[in-house]
Amino acid sequence: MFRKIVSSLPFSPALVGQLGFYVRELRKEQLMRRLGLVFIVLTAIVQAFAMLEPPQALSARSVDAGTSNASSPSIIRAKSARNLTQGLADATTKPAQPGDRIEYTLRTTNNSTDPIAIDTNENLADVLEYATLIQDGGGTLDTTTQTLHWDSIVLQPGQSYSRRLAVQLFDTIPGTPIASNNPLSYDCKLTNSYGNAVTVPIECPPSKIIENTVRALPPVNQTANISFSTLLVLLAFILYVRTVQFAKEIKLIRHELSGGTI
Repeated sequence: MFRKIVSSLPFSPALVGQLGFYVRELRKEQLMRRLGLVFIVLTAIVQAFAMLEPPQALSARSVDAGTSNASSPSIIRAKSARNLTQGLADATTKPAQPGDRIEYTLRTTNNSTDPIAIDTNENLADVLEYATLIQDGGGTLDTTTQTLHWDSIVLQPGQSYSRRLAVQLFDTIPGTPIASNNPLSYDCKLTNSYGNAVTVPIECPPSKIIENTVRALPPVNQTANISFSTLLVLLAFILYVRTVQFAKEIKLIRHELSGGTI
């Protein structure tokens, strides 16, 4: 189109107006191609993540094994969490930010007609992936199992007691990938249970957003991944070449118009 208009200018000077219209169209198309190029590059990055080897399996201590904290007809256990930093009574309603302090309350009730010795354990393996224990509530933390344990007490029929602990999120949330043997680990959530499960969402770093996008993609074999990546590279190259060509045409037209040649 550019060559056709320029070659016809000596015979029809009125084509200068058409040349100006062509420049405006070039600018629009150049913008669209640039946006397309950016999209393809981002897609290629996501595809590269998909082709990486899956994360290494975590050790057994990273898997929450707090089954002993379940309620029973005789012992009622309940748990709640609040965000002290954001002033939230329920920390599960809004994502926690780096540095936020989360307080957990564990409540145990003897629902039987007899005295019962109660053992209280709080598995913090999932929580401590993103936070530090800053208040143990009188308990003792086993650093191997990441479990907080309180001494056994005897509850009389109908009697209840509570334990409180607090953690503080890291100032920088790690972008560690989710392990293949534990989908609940490093999932940008603080999840544990004491009678009922409590999940506190946290603000994910950008790398985790990309990871979640990759995990949502349908599984494909390595050959398909390589073929698709090659196609993306070729398409990106074509768009890049055409964008450079458009830029040269626009620069040339501007130069000729400002110089009075056309």
